[in-house]
Parts: sequence; structure tokens; C-alpha cells
Amino acid sequence: MKPLWLLLTVLTYLAGMLFMAALLGLDWLLLGGAFEAEKPGVSHWLSTGAGLLVLGGCLHILRMALPRLRVPGWRRG
Repeated sequence: MKPLWLLLTVLTYLAGMLFMAALLGLDWLLLGGAFEAEKPGVSHWLSTGAGLLVLGGCLHILRMALPRLRVPGWRRG
């Protein structure tokens, strides 16, 4: 692999890891803020829903990024 393409590949993976870390940090803040005692009920549920939505998006991105699991003897139609 040429050095320029190697550098671009490494930078792309680094940017992806930083993006995932930012999403997980946002999820941590939303879910952590949902359990504060002084928040009203509606705000609590909105924060919990947003946190779960961000976590679901993060898991979906990870599922798309990882290769499919190949189990011997199991074929998908």
C-alpha cells in the first residue's frame, strides 16, 4: 500500500473511532441526566428516550462496520 493511502486509511479509522467516542459520550450524558432527581417527569422520559436512540444508532453503526459472522453449517437463504 502506498504511504499516502495508508495515511488516509489510518486517519479514516481514527476519525471513525473519535466519532464513536463522541456518540457514546453523548449517550452517557443523556442517560446520566435522565436519572437526576430534580428533573420533571416529561424531561426525564425525553432524556431517556434520546439516550436510548443515540445508543441504538451507535450500535447500528458498529453492526454495519463489522463483518458478518460466518458460522459453519449455517446458510442464510
